[in-house]
Amino acid sequence: MKRIFINSLFSIFISMLSLQIFAQTDVIVDGIIYQLRSYRPGDMFWGFCIGPAEGFKGEATIYSVIKYGTPGYEDSYGINSVGGFSNCSGLTAVTIPLSLTIDAYAFENCTNLSKITWVSDVSENGYGTPFPGNSGQFAFAGCTGLTSVTIPNVPSLAYGLFSNCTNLKDVIFTEGIKGLSGFDGCTSLEQISLPNSIESIGSDCFANTSLKEITIPKSVIDIGAHAFKDCKQLKKIVFEDDASEIKLHEWFSDGTPSMPPFAGCDNIEYIYYGRYLSYRWLFEGHTSLKTLEVGDSVKSFGDFITFSFNGCTNLETVILPKTLENLNSSFYGCNSLKNIYCYMVDPTKITYSSWSYNDVIETCTVNVPEGSRPLYGKTPYWNSFKFIKEMGVEPIREINQLRNDKAYKLEPEDAKCGVFYGNPNSNYLDICGGAEGYNNADIQVNRSDENQQFILYKYDDKYYIYNVGLKKFVSGYENFGDNVRFTFSDTPVCSVTLTASSVSDEFVISIDDNVFMSATEGINGCVGKNEEDGGNRLSIFEVADISEELQRDILEKIIVAAGIEDYQINTDKETYYDLQGRRVNNPTKGVYILNGNKIIK
Repeated sequence: MKRIFINSLFSIFISMLSLQIFAQTDVIVDGIIYQLRSYRPGDMFWGFCIGPAEGFKGEATIYSVIKYGTPGYEDSYGINSVGGFSNCSGLTAVTIPLSLTIDAYAFENCTNLSKITWVSDVSENGYGTPFPGNSGQFAFAGCTGLTSVTIPNVPSLAYGLFSNCTNLKDVIFTEGIKGLSGFDGCTSLEQISLPNSIESIGSDCFANTSLKEITIPKSVIDIGAHAFKDCKQLKKIVFEDDASEIKLHEWFSDGTPSMPPFAGCDNIEYIYYGRYLSYRWLFEGHTSLKTLEVGDSVKSFGDFITFSFNGCTNLETVILPKTLENLNSSFYGCNSLKNIYCYMVDPTKITYSSWSYNDVIETCTVNVPEGSRPLYGKTPYWNSFKFIKEMGVEPIREINQLRNDKAYKLEPEDAKCGVFYGNPNSNYLDICGGAEGYNNADIQVNRSDENQQFILYKYDDKYYIYNVGLKKFVSGYENFGDNVRFTFSDTPVCSVTLTASSVSDEFVISIDDNVFMSATEGINGCVGKNEEDGGNRLSIFEVADISEELQRDILEKIIVAAGIEDYQINTDKETYYDLQGRRVNNPTKGVYILNGNKIIK
């Protein structure tokens, strides 16, 4: 360690009781100036690194202990802090002991500084102040030569620590740090992984960076004002699941309102909301948001989430967890909502403070757990939606997906949980019921009731609808006032026509250009007079629980009605041909030629 003595300044203070001497000396060690101080008779020796010597260039190593004095009798001076390097264009790298406090603006605008190394060097005399908390504000601000930094295991970082380091791309955190701050204006910073030890994200911490996504660890309990302000590239935010609350700051200490942490993040498309965040208007007006998924740890969209997503005009999908207990007004003006996925099995157990879906009740589909559709149809607020579907098997989306000689299940699309019903007392197809107070309210949704089970069978490019309970086909129609009602028969007197609905993934049935409609008009929950009303639309599902026996029975009746002669049902593994004479190696269900005869497989 090369030492050059610059000057000595001695100040002597004499008291009436005893002689006490304070001494201050500046020395240069390896091109770096240290101010050394001593105090006697207490034998106290300490000092400060106060900057580079004139003309310094290259790498700087800051020492935590400087030995100075008469050769052979040197005193050890514990260095407490480092500072004074601001605007030092010759500095290219620096090594700093973790025992030192870094002064505010210590290395500000050192534009050629490209490397910072931290060392666990503790002062011999114990005078060194630990790094955390007091690491200086803006200490490395404007160090545009930095492209990568590793943050050591320290409790916290200071405000503005790396502010406007515009070429900083990689930040590596050591597990253990709790308080985070100081990366605002790092415009090249596109990604970051926060350690699970983080508890606080300070004000302006990542403001005006180029982060594309951010995951907030479940350890975080506090996020400061403007923490991610104006992150224009940010598209995805994940708040990891945890039952604890994250404290956000709506007000500054002087009583003035603050801006939300994500203000100006204009391109957020997806949010996973795994925590309770106590901030109203948190994402209000974020018009790029498309999907909001609420995690199982969240039980309330209550008072402090009120208005959180108001005005998110492009929000299309909301996913609500099974754990939800309270739902408040959070979605006013979200006019683009297409799907709400509700995993709450029993909506009657949820507290509703108010409602904010009125703009989309005619166009948004509520997707609910299997078996819960009747409950949602009876529950205030939810029963105002026109479309309520049960989640599970994906429906057939296009008619060309339907294959010949195959059976499919049908589900009605009705606002009030109405059901297709083969009424044995009327011989008419009914689609009402399912909710008290509506037409045929005694007909409740009951999946085990075979009178509510309908099968669509495609044969020879024609469609037939079969009721499992009645063992009859929808095969005719009757005019009933201005409406039409479909009738049943034992055999498929005629096929039905299947056309795509104006609503995606749904279809409409008709016979001789007569679309099925309810015989009852003007009653909510029943089918209306046109396809858009909702009641006469069908969803079609490909399922595996239609028995072989049932499918063969349906097919046999269709074959008989079609007038096909000389057929038999056969399952032997022999040589099969289709009706065009082509050999079929692995025949499935359908009509084939076997030994010169038509058979049903």
